Amino acid sequence: MRTLLLLTCLTFGARADRTYEFPCEIASFAVSADMTMAWVSCFRLDPTHTAEAWQRPSSLYALDIASGTLSEVREATGWIRIIAAPAGARAIAVIPQKGGIARGFFYQGQREVSQIPIATEYLSWSADGRSVYFYGRTTIEADAWNILGVFRPDTDAISRTRLAVPTEEVNVCAANRHVFAGIVSYDLHGNAQPYAAAECDADLLFIRRNPKVPPGSFSATCRYVASPHSFSHGPVPWRVIDANTGKALLRVEFTGEGGPEDFEFKSWNPQQDRLLLRLRYRSDALPDLQVFDILHRTVVDSIPDFTGEAAWSRDGEFLICSRGQTLVFRPIQ
Repeated sequence: MRTLLLLTCLTFGARADRTYEFPCEIASFAVSADMTMAWVSCFRLDPTHTAEAWQRPSSLYALDIASGTLSEVREATGWIRIIAAPAGARAIAVIPQKGGIARGFFYQGQREVSQIPIATEYLSWSADGRSVYFYGRTTIEADAWNILGVFRPDTDAISRTRLAVPTEEVNVCAANRHVFAGIVSYDLHGNAQPYAAAECDADLLFIRRNPKVPPGSFSATCRYVASPHSFSHGPVPWRVIDANTGKALLRVEFTGEGGPEDFEFKSWNPQQDRLLLRLRYRSDALPDLQVFDILHRTVVDSIPDFTGEAAWSRDGEFLICSRGQTLVFRPIQ
């Protein structure tokens, strides 16, 4: 294990950005819910830039946020994926193995606890952080799948449930811990067909098809839902839906080609329903990363020419971004 101490504070007016420099090119990261730890995957520096991502030597680092102490905890070849739990300082790191297989490992802080005995194609945490949802097989021939697995780390229990609808992911409402599944369909003009996500409780017992809620990402208290927009299915326009009424608060264009109003949804602020993170595509430059207030229709903060990864801190007070070898904690105004 290699340990480094790397921390710089940059001040912009009354704002202070905490900046951490890494000895490698950051590929992905996740920050613990208690804000004590960040897990960072990065590629070793390649001056020639000739190797594909799956061929490049990589490392997983554990960063103690308060002290700036950086510890290398894993070496690999290829992209390392990290999924932080919604509570405490736990995460799953999906590490590529020889032969193209990827395996998941639990981390408690910088300590590797165990290997997880489940498939890693799709992983997400339950709202309380006590269970991990995973791809549990399918009985249909399609890109979507219909069996959701549940792994409980404290007991190593594994179960599988057949969903009421096919899905490509599940979305969890943190307020009531309900799980939502389904796929949004679109017509030839990019308009969403009538939607009704399948709603289950935290134990995956089916409740109903909810006609007011599309499959999509929930805001902090689940007041709003952002419908899917991914490049793999379009890209297509996305909407912000009021989950109480089913009415669209916003309809946002998304082509990825840099039109006048071309935005990609990234994520909701985990504490404030009104704030979301989006990328604004431009035809003549790199995208702008924007913090957007959906109620006031204003941009709260913006980072031009953005090329890295971005996420919120769990308390919603920081925007965390990577750029090259740098990880920045940027306070939200």
